[in-house]
Amino acid sequence: MKSTKTADAIRASFQNRPATKEELEANRYLVNAIDTYRKRHRITQKQLKERLSLAQKSQAHISRRLSMRHETDDPMLLSELMTFYEAMSYCSAMETSLDNVLKEYNESFAEKVPNYQANTKDIQKGSDSILKGSDPILESDEFIPEDILPTFPSRIFKPSDSLTNSIEDPLFQCWFGVFHCYFYSTLSVEDRCFHGIMTIPEESNNGYCNVNFDFTYDNEGRRHKKYQGQLILSKKTSGAYCTLANCNDQGEISYLVMSNPAIKNKRVCCVLALVLTISGGKDTNHPCVERMIISREELNGDNFELAKSHLLLNDKFIRISEDDFVRLLKDEHIPDSFRKCFCRLSTPFEYPSFNGYLCQMAVIPEAWIKSLPGYSEREHQKLIDLMRLYSIAPKLNKIKQKAAENDIFDMYKDLFSKWDLPISDI
Repeated sequence: MKSTKTADAIRASFQNRPATKEELEANRYLVNAIDTYRKRHRITQKQLKERLSLAQKSQAHISRRLSMRHETDDPMLLSELMTFYEAMSYCSAMETSLDNVLKEYNESFAEKVPNYQANTKDIQKGSDSILKGSDPILESDEFIPEDILPTFPSRIFKPSDSLTNSIEDPLFQCWFGVFHCYFYSTLSVEDRCFHGIMTIPEESNNGYCNVNFDFTYDNEGRRHKKYQGQLILSKKTSGAYCTLANCNDQGEISYLVMSNPAIKNKRVCCVLALVLTISGGKDTNHPCVERMIISREELNGDNFELAKSHLLLNDKFIRISEDDFVRLLKDEHIPDSFRKCFCRLSTPFEYPSFNGYLCQMAVIPEAWIKSLPGYSEREHQKLIDLMRLYSIAPKLNKIKQKAAENDIFDMYKDLFSKWDLPISDI
C-alpha cells in the first residue's frame, strides 16, 4: 500500500511539472493537425461534441482544447497538454485515425511550401523575417478553397481570453439573425435616412462569425451597396467590433464599434453603433463618423421618428434656436404642462449680436429636463427625444482636408519641408 501511494505521488508530481519547450511544440503540432483536419473536412465543433457524446464536456471546453486558448504567459503543466487518448478520441469522432490526420497535415505543408523571396544575407544571418520559431508567418489556410477564404481581419489575432472571432464561441449565439439598420446619408446636402439589412448567419464555412450587409441608395431601390465582413467580440469589455468590406463595387471598408449586451447576459435587441467610413459624393470623399441604429424589429411610425433623434451626434446639452423652439412647443406630442412650464419662465434665449447678426440660441442641459417634476422617466426621455429632433445637432462629422490638414501643414511647413517625400504618379 505504501509503495502504491509513493508511485501515485511520483506520477502526480510528474504530471504537475511545467512542460518543456519541446513538449509544448509537439503538443501545438498535434492540436493544430487535429483542428486543421476538422476545418478542412467541414466538421463544426458542435458536431464534434455530439459525436464525442461527452455530456460532462461543454462545446466551449472543446473549443479551448482545439485552439489552445488555455495557453497563457504562465507556464503550462504537463497535465494540461493533450493526451494520446484524447487525440485518438477526437480523430475517432471525425471517423479517421490519428495516423491519417498527422499524415494529411504533414503533406499539406510539403505540397504548399510558401515561396518566400528573401535577401540571402538575411538568411545567412539567421533573420527571423521569414520564419518565427517553428511556425510559418502564414498560417495553414493554403488548402482552404479560395471561395471560402477567411476575410479580413480574421488573421489579425488568434482567439484568446481577451478577443474572440470564432463562430463556436457561445458569446456569438445572441448575435445570430437578421437586423434592420438605420443611418443617415453621408452627403451633407441629403437629409435622408437609409434602411439596411445586416445578416449574421449561425453557420460558418471558415470558422469565423461572418456578417453580410446590404442597403439601397437610390429612390427606385435598384442600386445596392453590399458588404461582407466579420464580427469580433471582446471578452473583457463590452466591446463589439464589425468590419465591413465592399471589394468589388465601391472599394470601401467601414467599421462599426458598439457595445455587446451579451457580455452582461442581456438580449441583443437594439444596439447603437458608431460608424467610421468615407463620405459619399463625387470629389467630396472625406473620413466620416456617424451613428447607426441596429434593431431586430423593423422601425416605423411615430416611434421611429423619435428613435431617429439618437442618430444625431448628441451630448449632454441640447442646442436649439428660438424659431425651432417655437416649432417644438407647437408639436402635438408635447404635453401642455411642458408648454406652461416655459410660459412661466423668462426667455432662455440670448441675443448677442456680431456685425448685425443675431445669435438666437439656447443651450439647455439634458439634466434640467430630467429634473422637471410630474413626469415619469419614460416621459422625461420622450421630451428629450422631441427636443433633440428640433435641435441643432450634426448627423455626422467629417474631416475635411483643406480645412484641417492644410491648416496644420501651414503651421509647421518649415518642419515638413525637411522631408523629401515622394508624390504618387497617378
